[in-house]
Amino acid sequence: MREAGIYSVMSRRFNKPTTTVDYRQRPNLIRHSPEANAWSMDITYLKLSNGQWVYLASVLELQTRKILAHQISAT
Repeated sequence: MREAGIYSVMSRRFNKPTTTVDYRQRPNLIRHSPEANAWSMDITYLKLSNGQWVYLASVLELQTRKILAHQISAT
């Protein structure tokens, strides 16, 4: 490699940044409750093959990870 003038590119090691929290953490009341019936909602946008953007809204039940409802809309 030296004779041909070829050199490898060495990437630097990634150091994960550390974070500090100045306040006391709150307990997760949903995680340890067996009768917790919590839902989560997410809205994201998707680009279609024709270049149009649409919104996808979905409701997820956290315990079973099933999608309860979804809706796709242009606005």
